[in-house]
Amino acid sequence: MIQITPANFAKIVDDAFSSHTQETRDANQKALEQFMQADSNAFVKLCSQEFQNTANNVPMRVTISTLLKGAIAPSAYSGTESIWTRMSADTKEEAKTTGLTLLMDPNDSVRKAAASLVSKVFAIDWRTDKTWGGLIPIITENLQTDNKDVKRAATLTLGYICEDLMQYGAAHLRLAPEIDTIASNAALSRLLGCEEGTRWLRISSLRMEEG
Repeated sequence: MIQITPANFAKIVDDAFSSHTQETRDANQKALEQFMQADSNAFVKLCSQEFQNTANNVPMRVTISTLLKGAIAPSAYSGTESIWTRMSADTKEEAKTTGLTLLMDPNDSVRKAAASLVSKVFAIDWRTDKTWGGLIPIITENLQTDNKDVKRAATLTLGYICEDLMQYGAAHLRLAPEIDTIASNAALSRLLGCEEGTRWLRISSLRMEEG
């Protein structure tokens, strides 16, 4: 079994995606998957550190960010569950900080990867913990700055956030095929705490899920 350490993490990621042999790719991908499931916090911390590590080449850093995003916010078609609920509060903060820090990276590809990471983290936090609501006002404020780099980072991040939230909304679309007015009977009135005969709107909806 392949043992993952801070010293060999980047090499394992490289072999998992770029090795010339399928056997090597499969073995390293399996090792990463097992590591991610066995110790989600350590996995996120290593991804965050190596995404920021300028000793890694840009394609490697972007690949690591993609691996991290896939673990935190997997595609609906991947058949895998997010590790977000297994991450500690400190680890979640590290993922947020990593994304925000690298929005100012000198390399454009890294900045885009960072903006996408921030967006994925914001979207899943918005659906679960709801602790990062202050991000949007900060981005809005940064859009007004005279600093071109800050404004560019804010614009890029907001674009990714809008796209991710739109995709989530489309995946959880609710249709309302029937809307009518009803008068509550005695049983319903007791349940709702209102007078019998109170009129209510009844909306029959259908949620559309992906897949």
